[in-house]
Amino acid sequence: FACYDLAAVRYVAAITPAEQLTTGQGIRNAVQSGIGFLFGTFFGGLVIQHFGETVLYRGAAALVTMGLVGFRVFGGMTELSRPSSAEEKVPDRAASVGKETDFF
Repeated sequence: FACYDLAAVRYVAAITPAEQLTTGQGIRNAVQSGIGFLFGTFFGGLVIQHFGETVLYRGAAALVTMGLVGFRVFGGMTELSRPSSAEEKVPDRAASVGKETDFF
């Protein structure tokens, strides 16, 4: 889960314009934590109730395998880095540690 979550955050950061990073992460979180969990538990419960746990886990394994194959066949993500202009907008806080800063 940790690898998936990190990859999802990095992917959204890579495809979202710099001025809308927070909105992009909010949408990702809503889809993952809201809609994803809602549909996952609902349909997972239906599958277990009607077909059993074995069918649920084998079906999940089949979906993951199809996703991996599709990701490999269609190329997946080719670059995770943001454009240099977005990187320049991030302040270097480490350089200002211990120095007086004029905020006004």
